[in-house]
Amino acid sequence: MALGEGPGAACYFITPIVIPEKNLKADIMTCDLGRHKEEFFSVDPITTDTAIVTVGEYLDFRNASYFKVKLKDQVRLGTRKFILDFSDTKSFDSSGLGSLFTLFRQLAPLSGMICFASTSGTVKNSVQLMRLYRVIPQFPTVEAARKAVCT
Repeated sequence: MALGEGPGAACYFITPIVIPEKNLKADIMTCDLGRHKEEFFSVDPITTDTAIVTVGEYLDFRNASYFKVKLKDQVRLGTRKFILDFSDTKSFDSSGLGSLFTLFRQLAPLSGMICFASTSGTVKNSVQLMRLYRVIPQFPTVEAARKAVCT
């Protein structure tokens, strides 16, 4: 069996998108699992140093390493503030949590920040259990986070 074939095989594609009103570019990470195409997450720059990350259905073992690399690239390009939209997230595990801690550690010496917005029940449980609310600001909506972060 060749690499990338068989059960559990996945092909990863990075699809560039353009946000016309701001002339900004972002990437959407997708995974093609047989006939099902699922969006992992998207990074949408809203200012020169701030981006909204729509996490999607999961931040777990399936995409945590790519998430970590992609956001590290965003930090290298100058993004210092991340608003993480967890409104549709159904699966969040220790791999996803580890990728968030990596991002947090990268941003700390740069006076950067991450905040959570619209946390789903799954993420809310993890936030409470790990007491993340002590170090990562939480907002009920993306708009509330945007107002707080961009002022």
